[in-house]
Amino acid sequence: MQHICSMDILFAHTWLNSKRDYKSGLEFYNKYGINEALKKLLSLGLTHFNASKLLSEIQSIAKANPEVFLPGIQKKKIDRAILPIELQTEFDKLQGLIQTISHHHSRLDLIQLDADRYNCAATILNAVEQRRFVFQRIDHFLQHGSDLIRNEPVKIKPVEILSENEELRKLQLKQQLILLRAQRTKLKIKPHRVADYNDVLDKIDKIEKQLN
Repeated sequence: MQHICSMDILFAHTWLNSKRDYKSGLEFYNKYGINEALKKLLSLGLTHFNASKLLSEIQSIAKANPEVFLPGIQKKKIDRAILPIELQTEFDKLQGLIQTISHHHSRLDLIQLDADRYNCAATILNAVEQRRFVFQRIDHFLQHGSDLIRNEPVKIKPVEILSENEELRKLQLKQQLILLRAQRTKLKIKPHRVADYNDVLDKIDKIEKQLN
């Protein structure tokens, strides 16, 4: 089996937690599966047996790649308290980035227009790169005692609402509201981040007005 890139493993994760579209699942297995006879059988079309076998095979592939199958899982626990203020701020953004990645992966099957799918994929890639850079900065500090950059925190690109579907737009707003309320709870007990706290309050207020 050839090396599986992280984005394809994330696809497998999304597929396993979705309606499990047979065609896209088969394309994934044809690329990474090792049983040629099974590939031929699955290519004959969707049956109850074929769907069951495809599910079992993709589960096995995902299980064999746990380090990239579950986005956001860290190999070692990082003690936030030992990080400088700038890196603590970046560390606090990791959960939001992970949720952004998972949320937009779950949207891919719902989007019909190619332009919207492209924008959704671009948001995923952007969040993945930001998450990777945060970990690079933290690893550099743990190894060398200094930050890769100074006074230049990683900026999370706001999730753009691009779909014309009003129902999907409301779902997106509600998802953002959940993330922002979680941030509000964390920031409420951090007096030194009062500016960030007030900014989150303003964003919550704007979204609630749009939903009402």
